[in-house]
Formats: sequence, structure tokens, C-alpha cells
Amino acid sequence: MTPFAHRTLLLSLAAISAQAAVAEQKNTFSLGEIQISAPQDETLATGSSVVELEDMRLHDRETVDKALALAPGVNLAYMGGRAEQVVYVRGFDRLQVPVYIDGIPTYVPYDGNIDLGRFTTYDLSRIEVAKGFASLLYGPNTLGGAINLITRRPAEVFEGEVGGGLELTDHGNVNAYRSYANLGSNQGSWWMQGGVSYVDYDYTMLPDDFEPTNNQQGKGRRENSDKRDGKFSYKLGFTPNDTDEYVLGYVQQEGRKGQPPYAGDLPATGQRKRWWEWPKWDKTSLFLATNTRFGEHGLKTRVYHDTFKNSLESFVYNNGIHGAMQPGFPSKYDDESSGFSVEGDLALSEGNRLGIAYHFKEDVHRSRDGSDPQTHFRDQTQSIALEDTLRLNDIFSVVGGVSYNYRKSLEAENFGTNAASPRVKTLYDEPTGSDDAVNSQLGLFINTGPLLDIDHNGQVRLTVARKSRFATIKDRYSTRFGTVIPSPDLKSERATHYELGYSGAINRQWTLDTALFVSNIEDSIQQVTVAPVAGCAAPCGQ
Repeated sequence: MTPFAHRTLLLSLAAISAQAAVAEQKNTFSLGEIQISAPQDETLATGSSVVELEDMRLHDRETVDKALALAPGVNLAYMGGRAEQVVYVRGFDRLQVPVYIDGIPTYVPYDGNIDLGRFTTYDLSRIEVAKGFASLLYGPNTLGGAINLITRRPAEVFEGEVGGGLELTDHGNVNAYRSYANLGSNQGSWWMQGGVSYVDYDYTMLPDDFEPTNNQQGKGRRENSDKRDGKFSYKLGFTPNDTDEYVLGYVQQEGRKGQPPYAGDLPATGQRKRWWEWPKWDKTSLFLATNTRFGEHGLKTRVYHDTFKNSLESFVYNNGIHGAMQPGFPSKYDDESSGFSVEGDLALSEGNRLGIAYHFKEDVHRSRDGSDPQTHFRDQTQSIALEDTLRLNDIFSVVGGVSYNYRKSLEAENFGTNAASPRVKTLYDEPTGSDDAVNSQLGLFINTGPLLDIDHNGQVRLTVARKSRFATIKDRYSTRFGTVIPSPDLKSERATHYELGYSGAINRQWTLDTALFVSNIEDSIQQVTVAPVAGCAAPCGQ
């Protein structure tokens, strides 16, 4: 939307609720949090940002991408030929800042991408955005940080809410509507939480001064700009005592969307005149999360299985969108991820806590373009991390950690032309490769209250973090329709983050969190032009 675009009026229907819609800390699903532990309930200001449910509702942010725009250091954008809604965290993109739901990685196995516009916020209690000094207990690939979507957990015997809204253009036409409902019950020894939501956009609007072109032959409504997203989530938890918890969860998302075609008439832009639609963007997640305490020590586990089914229908036109269309190619993804993590919280002494985590994840990607044979790739990723927090005295605390990450390609069956058959498209096995990386970080936290002998809870932090990201299946094996040479042994990206920050209350109503940071990025994964080889036509990339 530009400053001259049509205005949109949002009408929110009154919500019916058994309690306040704003989720307090007690309504947060704590099993889904991943944080740096601190001894003696001390709070460490690590520079992470939190978007609470109250803020999402106040600013009417019904999808995750729009909610994240409320966090400092986060910028909203659209990216790629699929026009996916993404965010940048301090300049790091969606591949370098993975997204988690209750601590479980949720990015697409093939290319690591995730369209945040497909995720609604109605079943969330908060969103945590960890910057460079993100906990190593998240696991691998947190080159620039991590985003964790934390869902709700009921606190009352019965609680629920129902709401909805409409969007009107300045001509009074309804162009979008949404509805949602959440229901929860906490019976002491067990609890349940369920939620449904539906968001439907018929179209988006063009600027008032837009002049029709061959590709956008009308004013007002943007061609092929509809989208629909439905979501159902359910959790059942057992709490046999005050410290232990065992939760079974299920989430099902179903979406579809159109991608507006390029609206200009300038061939020099290099834009393809295409019409893309996604009749299916479906994701299903099943997980088991547990928390068991042994005195001062704790053990958390997560076991999960995700499926992602995506289909693309493409068309190409030569004489405007209302002229004859030529079928392009249908493309289908059938992906799945399975894994588990084990996280230990050990109280070594009164002022020392040690976190230990092991992650195992297996990603499977299957795809087919039109009538071509189905490709098949399988990756396995493992990580082990140690993170120690030491409280030296009332003023100083130190956090140090190290992790070892390992990624191996188990299967890589590609389709296309290669050196063995440069003139014939066929299924063939790519070489499998592996990669490993060591991550580490160190932070000093200074409590300014006792240091300055004042009644103040401010905290200064000095941190350095060394992080990495493994190359995705697409980075290593995609031929981009015969224009790129695969790189099975492509190594990981690396970055070193330095930060000096301060966090503290100014008064009862205001708090301040500010940071001066530098991130040095090394071994950045880029595509370059190389000499053509068999199966890769000029200009050939790698």
C-alpha cells in the first residue's frame, strides 16, 4: 500500500469472553518457552523482545508477520516469486532466524522458508524474538536469532472468548472478514485448550491514482489478491503435581492464496507475466511435550511430527490477463519433519545453573512438477548444547555456552539433466554430503542497582555470540530448471555478534531497552556465475 492507496476501515465485533482476553504470564504455555536459565529466580535481560497478546489485540495484528512488526529491530517485507510475507531481524532473513512454535522448529524442510502471513495469532499468548545472543538450547541454524510463537494455557476452571471483524474499503465494500474462538479449562490435575480461527481476504486495493495496464486492466481491486487461512489447535495437559506436566498437542492449518501478477508494462524490469495460485498450503503438527522435576533439577522433552503439503498452479499470458492464458506447470510439495529434543536444567549450586540440550531432526522433501517423476531428499540434523549461568554476586552474572551441530544428507534423488546424461532429463542420485559447526557465546550481565547503591533494577549486558546456519536442501541441490550446478558439500554460513545493551525501568509506566550491536557475517551463501558445464546452460550459476 502506498500513501495514495484506498483506505481500509476495520470493524471489530465485540468479543464474548468468560475472562479478560489479555493473557497474563500465567496463561502462557511455559513448556513452549526456551530461555537462558538464571539462578535464584534472577531475571537476565538478554536483549530479546516480546510481543504480548495484549499488544496483538490492541493493534489488531491477526497474522504473525504483522505482530512481529511491533518488535524493535524487526522489519516486515515480501520476498521471492511466491510473494511470501517475511521479517528481517536486525537485517537477518528468514533462513537465518528460524521460527518455532512452542520450541519446535516449523520451517519448511526443502528451503527453510516459512510464509508468516499464513499463521494467525488468535491462539498465541506471546511471541519471543531472540536476537544474536539467543539461547543455544534452541538448537542449530540460529545464525541471526530465533522467533518462538508461544501458545496459550488456561488458568481458570472455564475461560473462553469469541470474536470477529470486518474490513471495509472507503467505498463501503466488505473486502475481508475474520472470526476466532478460544476455549480452555483447568481442572487442577488436567487441562485442555482449544482454538479455531478463519481469515478471508477477497481482494486488496490499488492506489487511487493507479492507471490500468495490460497486466492490471482495472482500478480498485488488485487482480488475484485473495487469500484464506483456517486453523484449528488443541492441547490436552496432565499435571499430576505442582511441578510436573505432560501435554499432547495438535495443530492443523489449511490455506490458499493467489499471487497478484506484475502490474507494470515495462519489459525492462525483467518481470515475468505470470499468474500463480496456491490452492493448497496445508500444515499439520502433532507433538508431545513433558516437564518433570527432580528436586532442584528438571527435564523437558519434546517429540513432534510435522507434515507440509503445498501445491502451486501457474499460468503464463502473453496479451494481458484477460487474453489467452497458457498453462505453466503444476508443482507439488509433500514434506515432513520428525524429531525430538531433551533439555536438562541442573542446579549445580545456589548460584549456578547448567542447561543441557540434545536435538534430533529428520527432514524429508518430495516434489513433483507436472508429470515429471517425484524427487526425494532426506536430511538428518543433530545438536548438543551446554549453557551455564553463574551468579558471581549481587552485581555480576556470567552466561557461557557451546554447542556442536551436525547435518548429513541421507538421500538425494534429483530430476533433470546432469553430466552423465546432459541431453536427457531423468531421475539420478546426487552425491550426499555433510557439514558440522561449533557455536559458542559469552555474556556478562551487570545489575546497576547494587552497583550504584540505588533502588533500581536496571541491567547492563556485554555479549558476544558465534552462530551458524546449515545450507538448506534447496541451497545444495536445486538446479533452478537447469541453470545452477548443485553443491552437495556447501558449507554453513557464520556470524559473530557483539552487543552492549541496557535494560531497566524509567518509572512505573516506562521501561527502556537499548543496544549497540555489530554483526560480522562470514561465509555468506551466495549464487555466483560460473563456466557452463554439461546440464547447465549459460549463464550458469552455483
